[in-house]
Amino acid sequence: MDGQNLKKHCLNRKVIIYQMPLFERIMGIFSAIGLTLIPIVCLFIGVEKIFEMVILLLVMLMYSVFMFFCAFKTYICLDVDNKKIIIREFPGIKKQELPLDNLKEIKISDDTQYKNLFTLDINYVGYSKKINSWSTHPSCRLAMFNVYGRQTKRLKKFILKCEKYLKNC
Repeated sequence: MDGQNLKKHCLNRKVIIYQMPLFERIMGIFSAIGLTLIPIVCLFIGVEKIFEMVILLLVMLMYSVFMFFCAFKTYICLDVDNKKIIIREFPGIKKQELPLDNLKEIKISDDTQYKNLFTLDINYVGYSKKINSWSTHPSCRLAMFNVYGRQTKRLKKFILKCEKYLKNC
């Protein structure tokens, strides 16, 4: 593949990774929909506690919105067209855009204090940006499902794709 074809191949491409893996995103959305349906069904069949069911419905709707932001709005994206790295952190509201100019490397660093914590380091010439929102605290119940190993593996794949993409484009 010559240089011109490589440039055409790289146009309008993004490398993106969501904080939640696909299966977890699907389960989160289905749980939100399922839990929201419970008070709706109770209201339709005529449960006597209408006020409680309306409150439960509102809570479940807020939970559904929260799950939507967690599942589809927390990600890291390498956007070569706009020459920036876009990071939307938990729960998908805080957005950072970092330029690709003077980017040295992206790497994962283990936390010195806790064994299963890590940061995603975006190193530039002269400074470094640390992202720690993708790590799960060791006391979290999710730690027993090897979140540390799975998340670092996913991020390492993302870093390799970014390095490959930046070298080729």
